[in-house]
Amino acid sequence: MNPIDATLVHLLQKFVQRSWVADTTIVFVGNSLLLRGSAFAALLWWLWWRYESERDRAIAAFMSSILAVIVARIIASLFAFRVRPLFDAALQFRAPFEGAHVYEGTDLIGWSSFPSDHAVLFVGLAAGVFFISRRLGMLSGLYAVMVVCLPRVYMGVHYPTDILAGGTIGIVLCCALQSAPLRRALARPIVRWSEKCPAGFYALAFLATSQMAGLFWELHTVARKLERGFRFALSSADRETIVLLSAGLLLSASWAIFRLARSGRGQADELHPYRPSYRGAAVTTWRK
Repeated sequence: MNPIDATLVHLLQKFVQRSWVADTTIVFVGNSLLLRGSAFAALLWWLWWRYESERDRAIAAFMSSILAVIVARIIASLFAFRVRPLFDAALQFRAPFEGAHVYEGTDLIGWSSFPSDHAVLFVGLAAGVFFISRRLGMLSGLYAVMVVCLPRVYMGVHYPTDILAGGTIGIVLCCALQSAPLRRALARPIVRWSEKCPAGFYALAFLATSQMAGLFWELHTVARKLERGFRFALSSADRETIVLLSAGLLLSASWAIFRLARSGRGQADELHPYRPSYRGAAVTTWRK
């Protein structure tokens, strides 16, 4: 371990297994979707309605958090594998009460701890909130550190430098997408779509924020299964399976885009019942 990790990990180890109530509480907080992702999802929805003029910043914050998680996974695949403190036998990490067997048998055993996806996502979201409200941004940043990040170091899921690197990635990408050119290019079309087609927008927004509350774990599981399926098809030279899967994905995407476009047109017609419609080259009729 580097000096930063060694100092902080050994400092926290002094408090482990001293109190069953404290250990159980920290493990519960560290694994709680309600206190972790759902709290930030609720905050985003509150900001959406409280600061209507800053909706483009809220969308940019959410999109930057997704991008940051993708970048973090790419970095994890490029760097050397880093064993989590809880699974490092040489470290002799002492797990808290009720936390020693929480992650045994899970995918985290084969998942590099550097950088921390939780820090990437929630620290990045806190940085996005800061662009909307400085007070809420500082409070949400403190919440992300104390409620999301610190318990994961205490439980041995991450090293402090994993958290530091993840938070840095989230903040940098959030600041990049909050710049005026990128924000206008990415967020403004979505804001206009939310005004023209609120039914479709809010349905998808609910699904997106609910997935964010679980760190997009289900989407990641689906992506890994699709990746394994394509690899198996390629290795077995099953070209028909690849063609069928590709055609199915293309047709599904085309159908979804078509339905969204039709829904948006219908919503626009309802909002503007007297909008002129043009038929032919010179004939103009008016809708009632």
